[in-house]
Amino acid sequence: MSAKDWHTANQEYLAGHLARIRRTLEGHAGQNSGPAVAGPPVMDGDQPAALEALCQLFNLSPFERDVLLLCAGVELEAAFAPLCAA
Repeated sequence: MSAKDWHTANQEYLAGHLARIRRTLEGHAGQNSGPAVAGPPVMDGDQPAALEALCQLFNLSPFERDVLLLCAGVELEAAFAPLCAA
């Protein structure tokens, strides 16, 4: 996998996880934005996603990973902050 392909796959992987967290927030806020995400995203290729490397490096649990994604989501997507407030 070339560097560009890894970057694209990594970004899609992160976007998939952020979508999962956003849908969870929408559910808690009483908003229904459509069908639930089928499952966790899968990273194509033999290199791990940056998120997975970070989780392994710091020995993060799935809960801790999701808290990290929540914090990143507030910074990366405008929809997160109002959902957190709700």
